[in-house]
Amino acid sequence: PTHFLALRKLIVLCRHAGRLAEARPFVERAKSAHAKASTKVGLEFCAGLLARHESNPSEALARFNAARRDSEWGQLAVEQMIEVYIGA
Repeated sequence: PTHFLALRKLIVLCRHAGRLAEARPFVERAKSAHAKASTKVGLEFCAGLLARHESNPSEALARFNAARRDSEWGQLAVEQMIEVYIGA
């Protein structure tokens, strides 16, 4: 439940399949799987990605902002933030 690269791919695949609602339980399970999951940068990114695709830009930006300084997730987070700002 804390393999965030796989979770990211799952969210993208669910979005492309038109079944985005099916991704939320996986994000929730990842949050509850680890006591310190709220400090996991990958989880912040995945939650932001889900929020972005659920048309919740303010939550998405807050989550991406939490991930943007990370060496692994930072570049992806900044790219997603730019796409939110330009409305892509």
